[in-house]
Amino acid sequence: MTLRTRTLLAIGATLLGLIALLYVTFNATLLTSFIELEQQDARLNVTRTLRSIAFEIEDMSARIQDWAQWDDTYAFIDEPYESYIEVDLVDGTFDILRLSLM
Repeated sequence: MTLRTRTLLAIGATLLGLIALLYVTFNATLLTSFIELEQQDARLNVTRTLRSIAFEIEDMSARIQDWAQWDDTYAFIDEPYESYIEVDLVDGTFDILRLSLM
């Protein structure tokens, strides 16, 4: 083996060793930290989503209870009639209650 070949092998082995050392170091420190940050962020987003859904359910429940206490609504459920739809279920009702379907 010539001196040139030995030198290239030594430099190549040293570079591979340094790259491996850097990979292990970054993997142990930075990647682990990023994984923890992503998990923490995901938990926070899930918590926010659950709170938002709970708020929407609570809000809708209050609105539904208000409507359920009307005598007209009870009568309509028992036997549907057209005048209830024309008088009480106008387009503005759906906008105010944020409903797409009833």
